[in-house]
Amino acid sequence: MASSTIAKLFVELGFKDKEFQAGLKSAEMGMARLGSAGSQMSNLFGGVVTKAFYAATAAATGFAAASAYVGATFEQEITTVGAVAGSTEKDLASLTDQARKLGSQTTFSATEAAEAMYSLASAGLSTNEIISASEPALLLAGAAGSSMTTSTKVLASTMAQFGLEASEAGRIADVFSMTIRKSQFTL
Repeated sequence: MASSTIAKLFVELGFKDKEFQAGLKSAEMGMARLGSAGSQMSNLFGGVVTKAFYAATAAATGFAAASAYVGATFEQEITTVGAVAGSTEKDLASLTDQARKLGSQTTFSATEAAEAMYSLASAGLSTNEIISASEPALLLAGAAGSSMTTSTKVLASTMAQFGLEASEAGRIADVFSMTIRKSQFTL
């Protein structure tokens, strides 16, 4: 009986070993498929991540180039204002500060504020007069829905026509704004 038990045990172990081996082979094939799928996912995400990195790099480079261009444009415009107004280095710093302040506090950019300052300088205003009249000029442009060039020319012409100081620019802009608001008048 012992030999039959041993034989039976040997047969069962052999049979179970075959099932075990088949199970191992099946698990091994499953792991290979999982590894292949993981590799494909890695390639897929790696490509997406690489493309995203390239896109982010291109965007950052474009932003830096645009910022440099805007900065250079602003510096050129404010330097031109200073040259036309006959400004000193200290005056130029004041003009720069005013343009940046207006760029941060109005709907216009600092470069657009410098363009308005150029129109005022071209009308013969001094640096201090430009600084005093530039904010009302921008506010008038915003209220009138007109270009800054038009608003600054109207403002400068009105000051010259009536012999008004630049300190009166706010009052002039208010009168034009009220006239525009209460009538069919436009700039």
